[in-house]
Amino acid sequence: MRQIAVSGPSVQQPQQAVTYEWLSTNGLGGFASGTVGGINTRRYHAVLLAAPKVENRFVLLAQLLEEVRQGDRSWSLGAAWYPDDVIHPQGYTHLHRFTPYPYPTWIYTAGDWIIEKQLTMVKGANTTVVRYRLAAGDGKNMQLVIRPLFAGRDYHATRRATPECFHVSQKNQCLIVSSAADMPTTWLGCNAGEFSPEEVWYENVRYPAESARGLDDEEDLFAPGRITFTNWDRDIYLVITAEEPDYAASAAGVEAYGRQAFTRVAEEQERLLALAQHPPGVAALLTLAADAFVIRRGRTTSIIAGYPWFTDWGRDTMIALPGLLLATGRAEEALSTLKTFAAAAQDGLIPNRFPDRHSTPEYNTVDAALWFIYACERYVTHTNSPADLEPIWPVIKAIITGYLAGTRFNIQVDKRGLVHAGAANTQLTWMDAKVGDWVVTPRQGFPVEISALWYNALRSAAALCSRWDKRFSTLCYEQAELTKRHFAATFWDAERDYLADVVDAAGQVDASLRPNQLFAMSLPYPVFTGKDAVRAVRRVWQELLTPMGIRSLAATDTRYRGVYAGDQWQRDGAYHQGTVWAWLMGPFISAYIKTHGAGRRQLNQARLLLAPLFDHLEQAGLGHISEIFSGDSPHLPAGCPAQAWSVAELLRLWAEEFARAPLELDL
Repeated sequence: MRQIAVSGPSVQQPQQAVTYEWLSTNGLGGFASGTVGGINTRRYHAVLLAAPKVENRFVLLAQLLEEVRQGDRSWSLGAAWYPDDVIHPQGYTHLHRFTPYPYPTWIYTAGDWIIEKQLTMVKGANTTVVRYRLAAGDGKNMQLVIRPLFAGRDYHATRRATPECFHVSQKNQCLIVSSAADMPTTWLGCNAGEFSPEEVWYENVRYPAESARGLDDEEDLFAPGRITFTNWDRDIYLVITAEEPDYAASAAGVEAYGRQAFTRVAEEQERLLALAQHPPGVAALLTLAADAFVIRRGRTTSIIAGYPWFTDWGRDTMIALPGLLLATGRAEEALSTLKTFAAAAQDGLIPNRFPDRHSTPEYNTVDAALWFIYACERYVTHTNSPADLEPIWPVIKAIITGYLAGTRFNIQVDKRGLVHAGAANTQLTWMDAKVGDWVVTPRQGFPVEISALWYNALRSAAALCSRWDKRFSTLCYEQAELTKRHFAATFWDAERDYLADVVDAAGQVDASLRPNQLFAMSLPYPVFTGKDAVRAVRRVWQELLTPMGIRSLAATDTRYRGVYAGDQWQRDGAYHQGTVWAWLMGPFISAYIKTHGAGRRQLNQARLLLAPLFDHLEQAGLGHISEIFSGDSPHLPAGCPAQAWSVAELLRLWAEEFARAPLELDL
């Protein structure tokens, strides 16, 4: 498997070290993350960010500040950023190399010693394990001193020092730290070492990534004391958990648990690669990246949209499902995910998201239900098991009948077979940025991709139910023909050589050059074909294509915003107004292949266009693909450093368009 690593000068300067981020997840929505240089630059960076429920996430242990002592010399391994750009300590100066696989691993060296630090989360548990190995040096004359820094807060918040905020106790091999009544208790166990109480607040720790986003960027972290390890004669294990451990009665129990945790990571990765039929090169990295987003929601499966701040969104889940689960051989989990959202369907809609802190789903989306049917069709295509979807069929039928009869948010199919949607102050399509009452891209009327998705849903439903509901299958096929008959006449702009983005109820055309038209050509059942479709794809290529993805609006548009930065108003104002989206390379490549052919030449051209995203696996969120990039060169990454549909669409292309051939260039 292709190795990812950063080393030398690229990690020994803070400006470079903080541009690389690492991620480890637990399959529940919890995670550990940070920068390679050890500086927490986000409020979401943590050694243990626990998720007792997907919607309820808490930063428990924010950081570990380590110090190596040898005689009268000492070296810090940790780092923290303070106001006025003061960084102390500066452990990254001793960082020799970092690799994210099979688990985040740091190699530090100074004097005559080499220390290997490794971290992993435990699948199915809100638990992080950290291991320190002395690879070179005289352990009899060395000490490792660790100060754990606790936050004890909601993951969207920040903490300020308050008297008696934390309660600290000890039991067997564990340090126990608790705070508010609704906050999980943290248990920190170790297989050696002596705890020395020394309660200190590290005040005004600064998070520059939050500063750049115009959000609260400072907090105070609580250190209950220090753990000192002397006579370093074996691997040191720390187990940090939000669940009272049954292995902490002895040092041997902690060590056995920790060792097993690392062994299971390697075994699980081998299992995932085997399920995906041992993909080559880049596809192997993407397969491992995909697993980070797959979670358990109760007894069923779901997909996290992105780390560090998203939960599971209906639209994102259905778009990502074919790549994350079907392309990687995880059909059972794909079916479970479909059932998760089917169980929450209402009025012909599936949830837009399950929001933070409460469990009432939100349904403000016109496309999530149509993407749900798309995901069902992809399931059957990949598995050849249509009978598996028979229990879900009532939901598919309810979506079709709901759109035909009309449902929430003025969603209804008109007499031409096109889908109208829109409600004041409500964002319904994937271009859903909203600040206060400002809906940045309202797109009320007939958005082009919604009718394309509707046509695909009808054709998919007609095929799916042909064996058990022939009358409804016929209705779906007839409705699909109606949609196709009116689609081009409504959206095609022959003078501009592309499809209009939105046509309103009065027939007024929004001629913005946007990527949404791609879905008319890219979906399994294209609604727009022929020479005009070739012309439309070429226009997207000419005006919207960048090395990192597809712009959300042409740079020639007066509303174009080429830089994604600033406070929430500035960022959301640019989010779909020129910002580049990596996931859109999926529909772009599919549309290109469907309109230009799938010969060797076309597939090799597609690989060339995708190559910068493959390289991006070694940038920003290591092993992952970022959510977005600025529209202007140099197209700096922004948003989530690990985004589900960005990874998923590359995997889908690998499985569906490249027929599982290597993604590396064949020049």
